[in-house]
Amino acid sequence: PEKADTAKAIAQIILSRRLDQLSRAANTKVLGGQAINDELFGLGSSFGALMVVKDGDWQNALSATEQQLRSAAAHGFTKSEVEEAIALLANAYRNAASQVNSRQSVQLAEQLSVAAHKKTIVQNPADTLAMFEGFVPDLTVDVVNAAFREAWGTGANTIHITTKTPL
Repeated sequence: PEKADTAKAIAQIILSRRLDQLSRAANTKVLGGQAINDELFGLGSSFGALMVVKDGDWQNALSATEQQLRSAAAHGFTKSEVEEAIALLANAYRNAASQVNSRQSVQLAEQLSVAAHKKTIVQNPADTLAMFEGFVPDLTVDVVNAAFREAWGTGANTIHITTKTPL
């Protein structure tokens, strides 16, 4: 991992957790939510949010999503949110390192395909973990907040709504 990409991943984890919390509110029509960070074939990246709601409640979900995005942009993330997201990533990297000898061929093939497309190499999970642990001290709240704001940028927003019935 690279430090800048990891800071964006931490912001993505935090925003995903915030969006998913909306599904646990009393009488909610939100079924789940997550933040998405897509690399677009080496041409750029797209950072977005996905919300799944019960039929017909897309307007409330859109409003709730916008509130979470505005809050994150205006106020950033908390130290405890950043620490929790770092712990989740560290756990994932530790698990990958401990399971290196039991990877399935399809997982390795996927990693090789992605690496070839990105013109990178597949790294041993233990090395990835060591690299991550090396720059964890630099992943401060300010760094993660800056990565989030950079990922969202100031460009135009696009809203894609899919429903069973015409709008």
